[in-house]
Amino acid sequence: MGRQGAKRRGTRQKGSLEPSGLVEVEESTAPRPEAKRARQGGSHLEEEAVKLGGSLQNPDALGCMPWNRWKEGAAVDPKQEHAELAEWKEKSFTNPLFEAYYQAQGIMAADELPTLLATLKRPLPVTFRVNPAHHAGASILRRLQKETLGALHRARPQLRAWRWRGQKLEFLAREVQHLPENCVVWGLGLDRAGFNVGRKQHPEMKELFEAVQHGMSVGAVVRQEVVSMLPVSVLRPLPGQRALDMFAAPGSKTAQLLEAIRPDSEAAGGLVVANDAGAEERIPLLRRALGARPVSEQAGLVITCAKGEQLPLMCFGGETRRFDRVLVDAPCSRDGTVRKAADVLRKWTPDPGTQLHAVQVELAMHSLRLLEVGGTMVYSTCSLNPVENEAVVASVLARAGPAVVLLDMGGRLGNLRTRPGLSHWRVGDAVPCTGMTGSTAKNKPLSAGSKMAMRWHDTFVRLRER
Repeated sequence: MGRQGAKRRGTRQKGSLEPSGLVEVEESTAPRPEAKRARQGGSHLEEEAVKLGGSLQNPDALGCMPWNRWKEGAAVDPKQEHAELAEWKEKSFTNPLFEAYYQAQGIMAADELPTLLATLKRPLPVTFRVNPAHHAGASILRRLQKETLGALHRARPQLRAWRWRGQKLEFLAREVQHLPENCVVWGLGLDRAGFNVGRKQHPEMKELFEAVQHGMSVGAVVRQEVVSMLPVSVLRPLPGQRALDMFAAPGSKTAQLLEAIRPDSEAAGGLVVANDAGAEERIPLLRRALGARPVSEQAGLVITCAKGEQLPLMCFGGETRRFDRVLVDAPCSRDGTVRKAADVLRKWTPDPGTQLHAVQVELAMHSLRLLEVGGTMVYSTCSLNPVENEAVVASVLARAGPAVVLLDMGGRLGNLRTRPGLSHWRVGDAVPCTGMTGSTAKNKPLSAGSKMAMRWHDTFVRLRER
């Protein structure tokens, strides 16, 4: 997942960039800006002219392609689609466009690509977060540590012999280490499908499943991926604050916000607004997920349904107020979700990320309008693409001017390994290899027999004109 951030000039110094980021706006003598607060990008963004495939001198001209064009297409046969996916996963599990694009972007060393692809091929393990501050959280942790997990380890020989997806378990269950201190997380050596199969075959797995389900039913446990926990961890909401989750469904991040802002019934105020635009599917999903939260948390929860770029200012206590914390987990191309949705890699092209860029910039800019001066905003995606991450941050910073600067995130991610964001990236699209002439003739097939090649552009404007 990509994350980045910034803050308004004040008493703090500009920070270096980390893979997760946020925006903080501090008080100053300058007039309050109309719209200022953004996301983390690459290193040295303040020291040099940031280039987006050549230049970011005119950010308002970038990314004007329809963001939803990539969603449209002819209907497909689900059975045929499933069969093609299974064959691809078995024989190939690769995409030359994906490999060529990200090697050119420089988000990893060339010798790291095989490791990345091997990791993407492994199923995503089940992880769940326990809230120790919940009235039932401590007892659930004790049950996990002493009883349930103890039973699993006592059954080690039998479970070690059990194979899932052709492989033995590397581990049974363990606490996930190296996370920010406010995350208590447990993980299994199985993905979701394996967990469901295992609980039907092994009593110890069933006991663990029941313990997790009980914790979820009382709001003390949330099934959530580790990377999904990081945006709220670095946002650091405080008790009694007002927070906005701009794209809240399915609700796991909103639950984190509630735990921090309304830790108990004695909390002085505190409000979380969970917004999403999906009235028919996503809002009901959000309501179901948050319906088990403790009464003290639900008393400070408001669910709204609006497009993110149209969400208005809200009235708190009789007056219009902004939010102390804003989380923008923006719509994206999702190419960081391959471990749970392999078809994303099979069908990957650079087009969705390019088309979404303009929407993501507008969402980030509007979110800054809703952020209180002195507040903090985190922008995050589940994409690897710098066009959806660093380029969005750079464009927002260029528009916001001196009121917003980037923050150093190094101290907020525990012992997780991080890398600086990019300060230069490329813009490209995929074109057929046949009939390439002129400036496109230099684009060669990505691999033997490939019908597609990457075509690179100086700016989004040039891509738009083609």
